[in-house]
Amino acid sequence: MLFGAVFTRFLRDVWDEAFLILLMAVVGGVLSITVVLVPLVLMGHAMLAWRIVDGYAVSWRDWVNGARQHWLFGYTWAFIVLAVAMILLANWHFYGIREAAWARLMQGFVVGAFFVALAILPLAPLFYIVNQNHRLAWRNSLFVGLRALGSMLMLWLFVALVSLVLYVFIPPLVAIAPLLLFLGSGHIIRAVLERQEAAPPSDENGARF
Repeated sequence: MLFGAVFTRFLRDVWDEAFLILLMAVVGGVLSITVVLVPLVLMGHAMLAWRIVDGYAVSWRDWVNGARQHWLFGYTWAFIVLAVAMILLANWHFYGIREAAWARLMQGFVVGAFFVALAILPLAPLFYIVNQNHRLAWRNSLFVGLRALGSMLMLWLFVALVSLVLYVFIPPLVAIAPLLLFLGSGHIIRAVLERQEAAPPSDENGARF
């Protein structure tokens, strides 16, 4: 599984940039209280995470540039995330109030779609930062999300467990969760692309920058 292969690099980056990650997570958490600034905060997190994954020396300016330069995609992405969540919740409720066996089957499909969405949606901001193209960002997110579905779900589980521990002992630091998610997602993207580059040039439907 890809997550196991990238976990060491992920932890190394968290350790190396711990101060900046904690600082921007707290700043982002404070700004997120307004709710309306959440998409900007998340694009700042995505920019910082991708710069770390790419091996650049990073600073708070990278976070600010991500929020300032990619705010439009941030709000578009947030709208899509909310729309997907509402559609899944509505379908779950629709089939949940029915007693037929086919309704339970459809609820199973809704659960499956939920897990696929968890794998795909966090990747889109990272791909957009790389290629500055809405269509290509979503196309690549779909490709990598499906190809690394298990790894993305393991990442979600890891971030959830870290968040739970932080909530118990240091509640304000739960704000670090989105940044960890983007950082781990960035490493999974990098691992998928490295495998794609190492494979024979027969797959024409891979991720493209």
